[in-house]
Amino acid sequence: MVETAIVIVLFLTLIFAIIEFSFALLRWGQAIEATRAGVRFAIVNDPVYPDLFADLSCPGGTAVVADCGDAGAGIDCGPAYDPEKWPAEGDGVLARMQRVLSSVEASNIRVTYACTDAGYMERPLPVPSVTVEITGLQHTLIVPTLLGFDATWTVPRYASTRTGEDLHTVVPP
Repeated sequence: MVETAIVIVLFLTLIFAIIEFSFALLRWGQAIEATRAGVRFAIVNDPVYPDLFADLSCPGGTAVVADCGDAGAGIDCGPAYDPEKWPAEGDGVLARMQRVLSSVEASNIRVTYACTDAGYMERPLPVPSVTVEITGLQHTLIVPTLLGFDATWTVPRYASTRTGEDLHTVVPP
């Protein structure tokens, strides 16, 4: 009987650890896909940084970093995703990322515009590379929470980079 109790406890511990690890990997994969969705949206729409082309000097200039949680600097990552009001309230990097990973907040998103050597001589504006990064995202562990412990895991930082396309949102008439 004692052996059975020990084996059952070890077996259940292993099963719960596998479940917890699976949820953590799922959250990590969602964070990766959210950065991809955010950067795909960012390269074809208006920059989240209002004075991008004034502050980004190419070639050889320093990158322009926009923290989406910094609304005081005029940075606009768009409204949060609301499935009942979307797309009537507009769209943005934040809403696109929240459609994939609902727990991401504006404070977890950083958008960076950097110079590239892409483009051609007649183009008046530089062609930046756009990087969308998730940082500081917390995942609450399920089993310790059920047992009354406050356990979280910080999802590793992840960034996706693509070359900017037109960086202009076309509004239909």
